[in-house]
Amino acid sequence: MARQKKTNIHTIGIVARYCGLSTEVIRAWETRYHAVSPQRTAQGQRVYNDADVQRLILLAKACRGGRRISDVVQLSDAKLIDMIEQDEGAVEPIISQNQRQSTARVTDYIESCIDAIHHFDSHKLLQTLRRAEKSLGTVFMIEDLLTPLITHIRDECRRGNLLDGHRKVFNNLITAYLIRLGTRQEKERFTAVVCSLENDPEFAGLKTLALTAAHKWHPIYLDADTSIEDIADIINQAEAKVVIFVTVGNETNDDAPNLLRKIRQREPNMDIILYAPTGNSYKDVIKGINLIKCKRLKQLQFELDRLMLQ
Repeated sequence: MARQKKTNIHTIGIVARYCGLSTEVIRAWETRYHAVSPQRTAQGQRVYNDADVQRLILLAKACRGGRRISDVVQLSDAKLIDMIEQDEGAVEPIISQNQRQSTARVTDYIESCIDAIHHFDSHKLLQTLRRAEKSLGTVFMIEDLLTPLITHIRDECRRGNLLDGHRKVFNNLITAYLIRLGTRQEKERFTAVVCSLENDPEFAGLKTLALTAAHKWHPIYLDADTSIEDIADIINQAEAKVVIFVTVGNETNDDAPNLLRKIRQREPNMDIILYAPTGNSYKDVIKGINLIKCKRLKQLQFELDRLMLQ
Protein backbone atom coordinates (compact mmCIF):
# COMPACT_ATOMS: atom_id res chain seq x y z
CA MET A 1 0.00 0.00 0.00
CA ALA A 2 1.42 3.38 -1.02
CA ARG A 3 2.28 5.73 1.81
CA GLN A 4 0.31 8.96 1.77
CA LYS A 5 2.35 12.10 1.28
CA LYS A 6 2.60 14.11 4.48
CA THR A 7 1.03 17.58 4.39
CA ASN A 8 3.06 20.23 6.19
CA ILE A 9 1.18 22.66 8.40
CA HIS A 10 2.45 26.21 8.95
CA THR A 11 1.49 29.03 11.30
CA ILE A 12 0.71 32.47 9.90
CA GLY A 13 4.04 33.83 11.16
CA ILE A 14 5.99 31.21 9.22
CA VAL A 15 3.86 31.79 6.12
CA ALA A 16 4.54 35.53 6.32
CA ARG A 17 8.29 34.85 6.21
CA TYR A 18 7.97 32.46 3.29
CA CYS A 19 5.87 34.88 1.25
CA GLY A 20 7.44 38.22 2.14
CA LEU A 21 4.04 39.46 3.34
CA SER A 22 2.86 40.77 6.68
CA THR A 23 0.42 38.75 8.76
CA GLU A 24 -2.05 41.65 8.41
CA VAL A 25 -1.96 41.44 4.61
CA ILE A 26 -2.41 37.66 4.68
CA ARG A 27 -5.47 37.99 6.92
CA ALA A 28 -6.89 40.76 4.72
CA TRP A 29 -6.44 38.71 1.55
CA GLU A 30 -8.16 35.78 3.23
CA THR A 31 -11.17 37.69 4.58
CA ARG A 32 -11.69 40.18 1.74
CA TYR A 33 -10.68 38.18 -1.32
CA HIS A 34 -10.76 34.52 -0.18
CA ALA A 35 -7.23 34.06 -1.50
CA VAL A 36 -6.76 30.97 0.70
CA SER A 37 -8.89 29.03 3.18
CA PRO A 38 -6.68 28.01 6.10
CA GLN A 39 -7.75 25.47 8.68
CA ARG A 40 -8.15 26.35 12.36
CA THR A 41 -6.65 24.69 15.39
CA ALA A 42 -8.70 23.83 18.45
CA GLN A 43 -7.57 27.18 19.86
CA GLY A 44 -8.83 29.02 16.76
CA GLN A 45 -5.41 29.79 15.26
CA ARG A 46 -4.96 29.77 11.50
CA VAL A 47 -2.77 27.03 10.00
CA TYR A 48 -1.78 26.79 6.34
CA ASN A 49 -0.76 23.85 4.17
CA ASP A 50 1.90 23.84 1.45
CA ALA A 51 -0.66 24.63 -1.27
CA ASP A 52 -1.80 27.72 0.65
CA VAL A 53 1.79 28.92 0.95
CA GLN A 54 2.49 28.39 -2.75
CA ARG A 55 -0.70 30.25 -3.64
CA LEU A 56 0.21 33.24 -1.47
CA ILE A 57 3.74 33.36 -2.88
CA LEU A 58 2.36 33.51 -6.43
CA LEU A 59 -0.18 36.19 -5.56
CA ALA A 60 2.47 38.28 -3.78
CA LYS A 61 4.83 38.10 -6.77
CA ALA A 62 2.04 39.06 -9.16
CA CYS A 63 1.15 42.07 -7.01
CA ARG A 64 4.77 43.15 -6.78
CA GLY A 65 4.63 43.46 -10.55
CA GLY A 66 2.18 46.34 -10.09
CA ARG A 67 -1.17 44.54 -10.10
CA ARG A 68 -4.00 44.73 -7.58
CA ILE A 69 -4.84 41.65 -5.55
CA SER A 70 -8.48 41.99 -6.62
CA ASP A 71 -7.39 41.64 -10.27
CA VAL A 72 -5.36 38.44 -9.85
CA VAL A 73 -6.89 36.55 -6.95
CA GLN A 74 -9.25 34.53 -9.19
CA LEU A 75 -6.50 33.38 -11.57
CA SER A 76 -5.27 29.80 -11.48
CA ASP A 77 -1.77 28.97 -10.28
CA ALA A 78 -0.73 28.15 -13.85
CA LYS A 79 -1.88 31.54 -15.14
CA LEU A 80 -0.18 33.32 -12.26
CA ILE A 81 3.09 31.54 -13.04
CA ASP A 82 2.87 32.55 -16.70
CA MET A 83 2.12 36.14 -15.71
CA ILE A 84 5.04 36.33 -13.28
CA GLU A 85 7.50 34.86 -15.78
CA GLN A 86 6.47 37.40 -18.40
CA ASP A 87 6.35 40.35 -16.02
CA GLU A 88 9.71 42.06 -15.79
CA GLY A 89 8.34 44.24 -13.00
CA ALA A 90 7.88 41.35 -10.57
CA VAL A 91 10.52 41.49 -7.85
CA GLU A 92 11.60 39.27 -5.02
CA PRO A 93 10.66 40.05 -1.39
CA ILE A 94 12.52 42.93 0.21
CA ILE A 95 16.03 42.38 1.50
CA SER A 96 16.07 40.89 4.98
CA GLN A 97 18.00 42.08 7.99
CA ASN A 98 20.19 38.99 7.73
CA GLN A 99 21.42 40.15 4.32
CA ARG A 100 22.89 43.36 5.74
CA GLN A 101 26.44 43.99 4.61
CA SER A 102 29.32 43.63 7.06
CA THR A 103 30.42 46.57 9.19
CA ALA A 104 33.82 46.49 7.50
CA ARG A 105 32.27 47.02 4.06
CA VAL A 106 30.16 49.94 5.28
CA THR A 107 33.16 51.47 7.06
CA ASP A 108 35.12 51.39 3.80
CA TYR A 109 32.35 53.34 2.08
CA ILE A 110 32.18 55.89 4.91
CA GLU A 111 35.96 56.45 4.88
CA SER A 112 35.93 56.87 1.11
CA CYS A 113 33.14 59.46 1.37
CA ILE A 114 34.95 61.36 4.14
CA ASP A 115 38.15 61.48 2.09
CA ALA A 116 36.19 62.80 -0.90
CA ILE A 117 34.58 65.51 1.23
CA HIS A 118 37.93 66.63 2.67
CA HIS A 119 39.30 67.07 -0.86
CA PHE A 120 36.10 68.56 -2.34
CA ASP A 121 36.05 65.58 -4.71
CA SER A 122 32.40 65.54 -5.84
CA HIS A 123 32.98 62.83 -8.43
CA LYS A 124 34.51 60.40 -5.92
CA LEU A 125 31.73 61.07 -3.40
CA LEU A 126 28.95 60.39 -5.90
CA GLN A 127 30.71 57.30 -7.26
CA THR A 128 31.07 55.90 -3.74
CA LEU A 129 27.40 56.53 -2.95
CA ARG A 130 26.33 54.80 -6.16
CA ARG A 131 28.50 51.76 -5.44
CA ALA A 132 27.13 51.63 -1.90
CA GLU A 133 23.54 51.85 -3.12
CA LYS A 134 24.12 48.98 -5.54
CA SER A 135 25.84 46.86 -2.89
CA LEU A 136 23.74 47.66 0.20
CA GLY A 137 20.36 48.51 -1.30
CA THR A 138 18.60 51.84 -0.82
CA VAL A 139 17.40 51.28 2.76
CA PHE A 140 20.70 50.09 4.20
CA MET A 141 22.69 52.63 2.19
CA ILE A 142 20.63 55.38 3.82
CA GLU A 143 20.58 53.89 7.33
CA ASP A 144 24.12 52.49 7.56
CA LEU A 145 26.08 54.92 5.39
CA LEU A 146 24.32 58.19 4.68
CA THR A 147 22.80 58.86 8.11
CA PRO A 148 26.05 58.39 10.10
CA LEU A 149 27.93 60.32 7.40
CA ILE A 150 25.60 63.32 7.77
CA THR A 151 26.10 63.24 11.55
CA HIS A 152 29.88 62.99 11.14
CA ILE A 153 30.09 66.00 8.81
CA ARG A 154 27.93 68.08 11.15
CA ASP A 155 30.04 67.17 14.20
CA GLU A 156 33.35 67.74 12.41
CA CYS A 157 32.21 71.22 11.39
CA ARG A 158 31.29 72.00 14.99
CA ARG A 159 34.73 70.85 16.17
CA GLY A 160 36.44 72.98 13.54
CA ASN A 161 37.95 70.01 11.70
CA LEU A 162 35.97 70.83 8.56
CA LEU A 163 35.17 74.18 7.01
CA ASP A 164 31.63 75.42 6.60
CA GLY A 165 32.37 75.22 2.89
CA HIS A 166 32.83 71.45 3.23
CA ARG A 167 29.38 71.17 4.80
CA LYS A 168 27.72 73.33 2.14
CA VAL A 169 29.26 71.39 -0.74
CA PHE A 170 28.33 68.11 0.95
CA ASN A 171 24.74 69.23 1.61
CA ASN A 172 24.27 70.35 -1.98
CA LEU A 173 25.61 67.07 -3.35
CA ILE A 174 23.51 64.93 -1.00
CA THR A 175 20.40 66.95 -1.82
CA ALA A 176 20.96 66.46 -5.55
CA TYR A 177 21.76 62.76 -5.07
CA LEU A 178 18.62 62.04 -3.03
CA ILE A 179 16.44 63.99 -5.45
CA ARG A 180 17.89 61.91 -8.29
CA LEU A 181 17.00 58.73 -6.41
CA GLY A 182 13.53 60.12 -5.78
CA THR A 183 12.87 60.88 -9.44
CA ARG A 184 14.27 57.75 -11.06
CA GLN A 185 12.28 56.47 -14.02
CA GLU A 186 10.50 53.32 -12.92
CA LYS A 187 7.20 51.62 -13.62
CA GLU A 188 5.11 53.41 -10.97
CA ARG A 189 1.51 52.55 -10.16
CA PHE A 190 0.62 54.61 -7.09
CA THR A 191 1.41 58.14 -5.91
CA ALA A 192 2.72 59.03 -2.45
CA VAL A 193 2.89 62.60 -1.17
CA VAL A 194 5.95 63.12 1.07
CA CYS A 195 5.76 66.23 3.26
CA SER A 196 8.36 67.52 5.75
CA LEU A 197 6.90 69.03 8.91
CA GLU A 198 10.00 71.07 9.83
CA ASN A 199 13.26 72.30 8.36
CA ASP A 200 15.24 69.19 7.55
CA PRO A 201 18.97 69.34 8.39
CA GLU A 202 19.10 65.53 8.57
CA PHE A 203 17.63 65.10 5.05
CA ALA A 204 14.86 62.91 6.50
CA GLY A 205 12.34 64.11 3.92
CA LEU A 206 14.64 63.50 0.97
CA LYS A 207 15.64 60.09 2.36
CA THR A 208 11.95 59.23 2.47
CA LEU A 209 11.57 60.48 -1.10
CA ALA A 210 14.39 58.19 -2.26
CA LEU A 211 13.03 55.17 -0.39
CA THR A 212 9.53 55.69 -1.76
CA ALA A 213 10.78 55.88 -5.34
CA ALA A 214 12.94 52.79 -4.82
CA HIS A 215 9.77 50.84 -4.06
CA LYS A 216 8.10 51.80 -7.34
CA TRP A 217 5.92 54.56 -5.97
CA HIS A 218 5.63 57.94 -7.65
CA PRO A 219 6.63 60.36 -4.85
CA ILE A 220 5.77 64.06 -4.72
CA TYR A 221 7.94 65.97 -2.26
CA LEU A 222 6.65 69.02 -0.35
CA ASP A 223 8.73 71.07 2.07
CA ALA A 224 7.71 72.49 5.45
CA ASP A 225 6.49 75.77 3.92
CA THR A 226 3.67 74.09 1.98
CA SER A 227 0.24 75.22 3.18
CA ILE A 228 -2.57 72.92 4.28
CA GLU A 229 -4.65 73.99 1.28
CA ASP A 230 -1.84 73.20 -1.16
CA ILE A 231 -1.19 69.80 0.43
CA ALA A 232 -4.88 68.89 0.23
CA ASP A 233 -5.12 70.07 -3.39
CA ILE A 234 -2.04 68.07 -4.41
CA ILE A 235 -3.35 64.94 -2.67
CA ASN A 236 -6.61 65.16 -4.62
CA GLN A 237 -5.21 66.19 -8.00
CA ALA A 238 -2.46 63.57 -7.90
CA GLU A 239 -4.92 60.91 -6.63
CA ALA A 240 -2.41 59.96 -3.95
CA LYS A 241 -2.79 56.61 -2.22
CA VAL A 242 -0.78 57.62 0.87
CA VAL A 243 0.59 60.75 2.55
CA ILE A 244 3.87 60.49 4.46
CA PHE A 245 4.61 63.27 6.95
CA VAL A 246 8.26 63.41 7.99
CA THR A 247 9.50 64.90 11.26
CA VAL A 248 13.06 65.11 12.58
CA GLY A 249 11.87 65.63 16.14
CA ASN A 250 12.62 69.29 16.77
CA GLU A 251 8.92 70.28 16.63
CA THR A 252 9.79 73.76 15.33
CA ASN A 253 6.72 73.96 13.12
CA ASP A 254 3.98 75.36 15.36
CA ASP A 255 1.41 74.74 12.62
CA ALA A 256 2.21 71.02 12.32
CA PRO A 257 -0.36 69.77 14.88
CA ASN A 258 -3.11 71.76 13.20
CA LEU A 259 -1.92 70.58 9.78
CA LEU A 260 -2.12 66.91 10.79
CA ARG A 261 -5.62 67.33 12.21
CA LYS A 262 -6.94 69.22 9.19
CA ILE A 263 -5.49 66.79 6.65
CA ARG A 264 -7.17 63.94 8.53
CA GLN A 265 -10.46 65.86 8.57
CA ARG A 266 -10.25 66.53 4.84
CA GLU A 267 -9.06 63.02 3.97
CA PRO A 268 -10.84 60.69 6.45
CA ASN A 269 -10.11 57.55 4.40
CA MET A 270 -6.56 58.40 3.34
CA ASP A 271 -3.66 56.27 4.58
CA ILE A 272 -1.42 58.67 6.51
CA ILE A 273 2.05 57.72 7.74
CA LEU A 274 4.12 59.72 10.23
CA TYR A 275 7.80 58.89 9.81
CA ALA A 276 9.49 60.03 13.03
CA PRO A 277 13.05 58.67 13.47
CA THR A 278 13.31 60.24 16.93
CA GLY A 279 10.22 58.42 18.13
CA ASN A 280 8.18 60.78 20.28
CA SER A 281 7.51 63.71 17.94
CA TYR A 282 4.03 65.24 18.22
CA LYS A 283 2.91 62.30 20.36
CA ASP A 284 0.25 64.35 22.15
CA VAL A 285 -1.23 65.49 18.85
CA ILE A 286 -1.47 62.15 17.07
CA LYS A 287 -3.30 60.26 19.82
CA GLY A 288 -6.67 61.15 18.33
CA ILE A 289 -5.58 60.84 14.70
CA ASN A 290 -5.78 57.56 12.85
CA LEU A 291 -2.34 57.22 11.28
CA ILE A 292 0.53 54.79 10.93
CA LYS A 293 3.68 55.73 12.85
CA CYS A 294 7.12 54.54 11.75
CA LYS A 295 10.39 55.09 13.59
CA ARG A 296 12.75 53.47 11.09
CA LEU A 297 13.08 53.35 7.33
CA LYS A 298 12.70 49.57 7.48
CA GLN A 299 9.25 50.01 9.06
CA LEU A 300 8.36 52.60 6.45
CA GLN A 301 9.53 50.24 3.71
CA PHE A 302 7.30 47.51 5.14
CA GLU A 303 4.24 49.79 5.23
CA LEU A 304 4.81 50.94 1.64
CA ASP A 305 5.04 47.33 0.47
CA ARG A 306 1.87 46.48 2.39
CA LEU A 307 -0.07 49.39 0.88
CA MET A 308 1.21 48.53 -2.59
CA LEU A 309 -0.28 45.04 -2.27
CA GLN A 310 -3.72 46.18 -1.12
